Amino acid sequence: KMDAQIRALKDVTGATAREYFKTRVLALEQHFAFTVDEFTSLQLSTTEEQFRARQKGFDYTVRTLEDALFQARDEAGL
Repeated sequence: KMDAQIRALKDVTGATAREYFKTRVLALEQHFAFTVDEFTSLQLSTTEEQFRARQKGFDYTVRTLEDALFQARDEAGL
């Protein structure tokens, strides 16, 4: 769902004409890719302790991605 929201930002008329907004969308794409990598790492955990430690990082990454996505959507008028 988040990746679809990020893709939708690329189609916002006006916002995509601003170079810094394109950079913001690129950063969101990279942030999302990092989130996917963290999720994969989480799934590969071999112990409960390892899983919990990785889960904290993953949860933080998701929260910060949600915040950044909300800010970009707000700026784009969505």
